[in-house]
Amino acid sequence: MLSESCNVQSLYELNLDCMEWRQLHPAGLSPLACDKLVSWCYDNAFYVFGGFGPWPEHVTDYTGVTFTVDPRAGDRRGWNNQLVRRLFVFGGRMGHRLNDLHCLDLDTAHWTHLEAADPAAPLPQGRSWHSVTPLLDDQLLIYGGFNDMDEPLDDPWVYEVDAARWRSVHSWLPAPAVRMWHTAAAAAPGEVHVLGGLETSIFARRPAHFASRVVVIQRTPKSLLR
Repeated sequence: MLSESCNVQSLYELNLDCMEWRQLHPAGLSPLACDKLVSWCYDNAFYVFGGFGPWPEHVTDYTGVTFTVDPRAGDRRGWNNQLVRRLFVFGGRMGHRLNDLHCLDLDTAHWTHLEAADPAAPLPQGRSWHSVTPLLDDQLLIYGGFNDMDEPLDDPWVYEVDAARWRSVHSWLPAPAVRMWHTAAAAAPGEVHVLGGLETSIFARRPAHFASRVVVIQRTPKSLLR
């Protein structure tokens, strides 16, 4: 259903066997109409978080209990996450573009602000409209996005969860490739594929250029079987 702000709150399901869409009409109170939110499934439940839309004075959940946004994660839009039994929230925009990292334990619903073990070490710059991809060895890959200077980005960063350490991994890219509003997924072992998005700022005087080339981020040598 369209709201006055033209944000939507409709829910659709895609059947991957027959590739058919159908609209769902769940019981209870629907989430607010917004965009730039994220969603995930865990333990037979569907979750939504964040986004941009009309700001209410309060929100009431399905049990009738009033709650406000957890201040440790904050109200943000254009951020990204991935989960491996945990939900990771990096960056996004809340007045300005952020570069903080939070972790939600999906079993306990407890938020933790993850800080680098070395406070003097370099960090990714604040961004929104980026991607976060989980890697096999307890690492997160952050790529691209849009910074506070209205510039699309081409920098890949890895966060090592156990070591609480950030590192730049430009060497994983064969050549710089600017991306924002894209999607990324782990593919073959040692590879992350980046698809779609924009290669230029949406605020540039020239028309925005949509990306048509798939970027392959190669973190290990290719298998000899390929």
